[in-house]
Amino acid sequence: MNLEKEFLHILERKNIKIKFQPIVDLNSGDILGFEAFAHGPKSSSFYKTKDLKKIASKLKKVWDLETVFRTAAFGKSNAKLNDKLLFLRVDPIVAEDPNFHEGFTKAQLEALNIKPKSIVFEITQKTIVDDYQRFKRVHNHYKNQKYCTAVSKVGDSHIALQGVNETNPNFVKIDKKIISAIESDKHKQTVVKSFVQIARSNNFKVIGVGVSTKAELKTLIDIGVHFGQGPFFCIQKPTLEECCVNLKHRVADVMVEINQKDLFSKDSQTVRSLIKKAPIIDKDTSCEYVDNYFREIDSPTIAVLDNNKPVGLINRSSFGSKLSTRYGYSLYSKKPISEVLENNTLIIDASTAIYDAGQMALNRSNEYDDIMVLDKGKYIGIVTMRSIISYTIDYEKNIAKHLNPLTSLPGNTSISKTLNNVIRSNVNCGVFYVDIDNFKVYNDMYGFEAGDSIISLVASILKKVINFKYPHSSFVGHIGGDDFVFVVESRKQDYYIICNQILSEFDEQIKYYFKLDDLKRGYFEAKDRLQDIKKFPLTSLTIAGIYGHLSRFQSESDIAKACAYIKSEAKKSMGSTFLLNEVISLEESTAQVSATT
Repeated sequence: MNLEKEFLHILERKNIKIKFQPIVDLNSGDILGFEAFAHGPKSSSFYKTKDLKKIASKLKKVWDLETVFRTAAFGKSNAKLNDKLLFLRVDPIVAEDPNFHEGFTKAQLEALNIKPKSIVFEITQKTIVDDYQRFKRVHNHYKNQKYCTAVSKVGDSHIALQGVNETNPNFVKIDKKIISAIESDKHKQTVVKSFVQIARSNNFKVIGVGVSTKAELKTLIDIGVHFGQGPFFCIQKPTLEECCVNLKHRVADVMVEINQKDLFSKDSQTVRSLIKKAPIIDKDTSCEYVDNYFREIDSPTIAVLDNNKPVGLINRSSFGSKLSTRYGYSLYSKKPISEVLENNTLIIDASTAIYDAGQMALNRSNEYDDIMVLDKGKYIGIVTMRSIISYTIDYEKNIAKHLNPLTSLPGNTSISKTLNNVIRSNVNCGVFYVDIDNFKVYNDMYGFEAGDSIISLVASILKKVINFKYPHSSFVGHIGGDDFVFVVESRKQDYYIICNQILSEFDEQIKYYFKLDDLKRGYFEAKDRLQDIKKFPLTSLTIAGIYGHLSRFQSESDIAKACAYIKSEAKKSMGSTFLLNEVISLEESTAQVSATT
């Protein structure tokens, strides 16, 4: 059977299999909805969705495939969809198919009692780039029928950014090529940040697609992406129930782990220290009562609860604006406050770090509104943006006091804190000490200003190689003088690549810091401590590091001692060099001892 006959046979028998993948809220771990995917029989040539769509387009059977797909997807998800959304990717050329039947989908949904707003039609970025007018027609076609819309497979195209900005879909799905390894790619981070920023003013949500690692998830959360989708959460499954197995629990565990193990966070102080009380009312309180209540109190915010469970915050200014419109008071005064409360209150746990709370707040459209705080699910107060900003300013001033004035790198206070976090975290990472060889000789011969320039050179190389590539999972500190330390959370093989790159950069640039005669000779001639003329090797760089299960160390001084010993061994080699030792877990150590006895 040739491919065309095989496809038509599958289509005629409606032998299309549906699989689902959940889309997850990156703040709460709740499921926003599910994307449905069409697959041919597993044994066929058209098991993959893209192969089905390719042959359908070739044979002008796009609408025929679409009707079978939608019918199967609606039928399979109907009973379990509840308040979740169903995402369906649509090819814009479907509206130009001669068999296209407008109203088909709405009729199906009405028969299954599914509301149009529960369906999200996805249109790919490629359509914006290839045919913007077609994209607008199809997008508006679905939008006008009260469906939700999404632009999918979004990359770094300026045209796509413009298209999103002009048509204002409900969701923008960032392509998995952008999400892949985003934790180590500044350009990708900038692309995603641009969409998050536009989302604030245009009131759409950003979904990161193809999330496959914890590092990617951590970066998306840090940037402010709203939702995630990909194998890290769940692979495609035949039923919605299978997509939900342990999902929220698994995501919640990751969120806790991120909060506990983020070794490089700006601050660990929680919002608990900033909580203040606010007046409380029940969700069934009338707007008339709330209006009078605001006249009696000084607080600009009232907390709305339902049996001590959070509903949201009502702001004096926005509430007053709503009632002060021409028919506002007569329209709302007798209604319960819950009916006019906008569902955009940021609600966080008291254990949330102040820095993280500030980032989440700034990623909302109402970025300066107060924040509702819970403890074990119960309301305990509010935090104002004023208090967060005030705390952040004071914190940044305090941090500035501990920065090295020459390199602007964190000093020993921050280094100590980071190393202790490494020990407590039980995260596999690497700690590396950097030392400039023969620095004293160089400093004596060339002067302090030249010596400072070499220290600045090393600092700039470390920032370039480490902070640029690992912006959210690294730390670079200046111990003092010609000694530095850096910490990276990555893979074993990456540590060797990092060290090689640092040494390569240093050896390439240090040549310009020597006099031509010294460079030609390949050594310095200077007096030693006994005032005898001796030959000293040119200035080079040594890196000594340990990686692996660093929680086996008792204190930061133990790490320093281990690296000092490795450094003494490394310095036996001439020129720039590095030496790394792996720290294995206690279980692995015990197993090795058992194997040799």
